[in-house]
Amino acid sequence: MRNTDVQPTIRGEGEPILLLHGVISDASFFSDFASCLSPRYRTVAYDRTGYGDCPEPDDRSAYTVSAQAETAAGIVREYCGDKAWIFGNSAGSMIALELYRIHPEIVRGLILLEPSIALDPDSEEELRGWNAELNAYVREAKIKKALPAFARVTGKTGSSGGSFQEMKRIYKNLHNFMFGELNEVQNYRPEEAFFQSVSVPVRIVLTEDGAGRLFGKTSGRAAERLNWKTSFFPGGHNAVSELPGPCAEILIGILEEMKHAG
Repeated sequence: MRNTDVQPTIRGEGEPILLLHGVISDASFFSDFASCLSPRYRTVAYDRTGYGDCPEPDDRSAYTVSAQAETAAGIVREYCGDKAWIFGNSAGSMIALELYRIHPEIVRGLILLEPSIALDPDSEEELRGWNAELNAYVREAKIKKALPAFARVTGKTGSSGGSFQEMKRIYKNLHNFMFGELNEVQNYRPEEAFFQSVSVPVRIVLTEDGAGRLFGKTSGRAAERLNWKTSFFPGGHNAVSELPGPCAEILIGILEEMKHAG
């Protein structure tokens, strides 16, 4: 099952890698990154439920992590063949993890950039606090005031620069997250036993600036607890959009390591 209203953007040839974007973004977030990967990999990116050109769903159940993972599975089967590498950026990592949980046979490996995994009390408290802050803005119907909360995670607000159309798209994506998938994604908490049972190669990616911020700290703790390897991208939480060339080069190296390890 998948949303057929939006077609994925496909670049390059070679082994397929599905790119799952986070919040306040859409498939265009990966445009330059995918182009840099395309000489070595076949990249597949699409607008997740309600983001970018994907229309807002009539049924709010489409925002659940499991429903979005089923959409991702449909994309993999239709455009990637038997299986694919899965790269999840931020909240996209939650979709990637659920995709593996329900359809492990189509996942070659997982690369997760600063996912909001909480496996210890400190991480749980910090992530719940951030979620509560965002929900307060939803109740007040003042979602633009949420931008400073995102700035603490990404290092920038995303509220300046760009054309009117770009800013309109950012606001649409922000609205979709806050009133659509906010609690679905942020409350996604598989049992630790699930993480311990993952049998495909996994790499947690932190960013140089983001490692000391909320998602970087919590995902770093989780990686240490699970004995998952970590790698670093330059820049901040939006590194693949802001520094696509260096990030693509590092990811290619990570994938080669994972192939040999697997």
